[in-house]
Amino acid sequence: MASQYAANEGGEEAVIQVEPENPASAAVAQRAGFTPGKQTHSKDGTRFNWYIRELHVTTR
Repeated sequence: MASQYAANEGGEEAVIQVEPENPASAAVAQRAGFTPGKQTHSKDGTRFNWYIRELHVTTR
């Protein structure tokens, strides 16, 4: 529901950031339809793997 709202408001993709040391969260992201993307670092140096899912507007 949140992803549909974001798509209707112009959002193009959703991103989940997961610490590489947390494979359980990565597995949840992948089961939810997110695919692995780039790796980033936060301002404090924490590494994150991105999992990305494109958003689409659905019409009825």
